[in-house]
Amino acid sequence: HYADTALAAAQRARQQRRADERTGDRLVARLAALAASASASGRWMEAIELCTRALAERPNDTELLAQRASACARAGHYAAALHDGELMVRLTPDWYRGFQVCGSALFCLRRFASAAQAYG
Repeated sequence: HYADTALAAAQRARQQRRADERTGDRLVARLAALAASASASGRWMEAIELCTRALAERPNDTELLAQRASACARAGHYAAALHDGELMVRLTPDWYRGFQVCGSALFCLRRFASAAQAYG
């Protein structure tokens, strides 16, 4: 009887986690879409805030980091863009995009030698 109760509790917990994940996925998708719309309208700070909220739900999402880095760079926050680029490189060292973000941010920060290394 105890084993049946424990299995039932574990199953309910698993179902709740899956429901929470689906809800989180919908929230992240909605926030990312709103951020894209804000960016398209030149509302960079709003886009940054929306991406940051989405990243709170999914902190290792490199697409969200790239989206936020782009908004940061367009808002002139190059150090923040560099930070996101460095996170992207750490998470996906085989994806060119993180290096591209780092190189662009470093160039805008007038750190030309470091920018060249990031691209190279």
